[in-house]
Amino acid sequence: MKASQAITDRLAMTLSFACILHCLFMPAFIISSVTFASLQFTDELLHYSILFLAIPISFFALMSGKRNHNNNLVFAVGLSGLIVLFFALFMEGELYGLPLETLITLIGSIVVISAHYKNYQICQRIDCACHE
Repeated sequence: MKASQAITDRLAMTLSFACILHCLFMPAFIISSVTFASLQFTDELLHYSILFLAIPISFFALMSGKRNHNNNLVFAVGLSGLIVLFFALFMEGELYGLPLETLITLIGSIVVISAHYKNYQICQRIDCACHE
């Protein structure tokens, strides 16, 4: 069970990083390639798919970390990042010329990655055997 936290922490960080890459590079990729302009509808589907995977995996890893090292702050920060990611789906409009959904998703992803990284560091420091 404890080894699964190591896997889910890493997987959750990877999924959050995938959100960042998706938000930053997918629009440039679509714009630069006329051939892929018709794929724009899948952009939203990809966002939902990553989020559908990221939320339960991240929650499991954060909850496991909380049980192992009892750090409520890391759990709260990670949970708030997941909530931000969820609400980013409903954001419309622009801020400084960028879609609001993209900005909010980037912020949420960075918060989630930070929480998982801190979770990982704490487990390494106290040698809780969950990240071996």
